Amino acid sequence: MTVQYRGGSNAVLYSSPADWISRNPGSSEESFRQNPTSAYKGKVIVNDSDHLWGHTGGDNVWVWKSFCRGLNVLFMEELFPSPTWQDSARQGMEETRQYADKINLAAMVPSDNLSETTYCLADKGKEYLVFQAGDRGEFTVNLTDAPGTFS
Repeated sequence: MTVQYRGGSNAVLYSSPADWISRNPGSSEESFRQNPTSAYKGKVIVNDSDHLWGHTGGDNVWVWKSFCRGLNVLFMEELFPSPTWQDSARQGMEETRQYADKINLAAMVPSDNLSETTYCLADKGKEYLVFQAGDRGEFTVNLTDAPGTFS
């Protein structure tokens, strides 16, 4: 079920009988464009660029943030020659797909509090995938519950 156009509400989607939903940008607490929430609402969530921006938004950072917050990304292609930012989104989708094949994704959950980046998928004690946007360099990950070494 997707958000109803004009005036649709994410609250209606959350309370619906739908198995999966595609929301609008949401409140400042949800912020599905810049800082998507990982708060579980009991449904599979599709973060659809068309519902967030139309044909004018979404890049690799948005794809990675969505992925690390446990969301499924759907990218609406432009019907005209591709702007560079769309290439960026496609690259992010390719990268996240490659990592999804390398990790035990079914066992991992969004764990915002384990990394200072707040973008972390974790199977605590076994496997962690952390995203950091930009070029900040080092960041910390809390591995207190993780005996052993990691690469």
